[in-house]
Amino acid sequence: MIKKLMQLIFMDKSGRAAAKKLRESQAQIAKAEAAAAADGQEDETASSEKPASDREILLEQAMDLYRKRRAEYEQLDEGFRAKMAKLADDQFKRKDSEPE
Repeated sequence: MIKKLMQLIFMDKSGRAAAKKLRESQAQIAKAEAAAAADGQEDETASSEKPASDREILLEQAMDLYRKRRAEYEQLDEGFRAKMAKLADDQFKRKDSEPE
């Protein structure tokens, strides 16, 4: 449940699709390696590398998205940045002041 929430918060739709595709391909590779090992054909380089965990994939994609958005933000002029900062401050003040 937490994993799904983190993906919805920090990853865009294409990032989630890419992570799912990567996990599926890693599962297929693991099955193929298991079949090769059963046949007596073990590849030393493939067995030494562990597939990336979902957390690592999610973190990498979140950081990539952050860097992309940060680069877009850095290209904005100072006036527009100030307006965005003011709007963000106003939004966070409203959320902080709401009773729970």
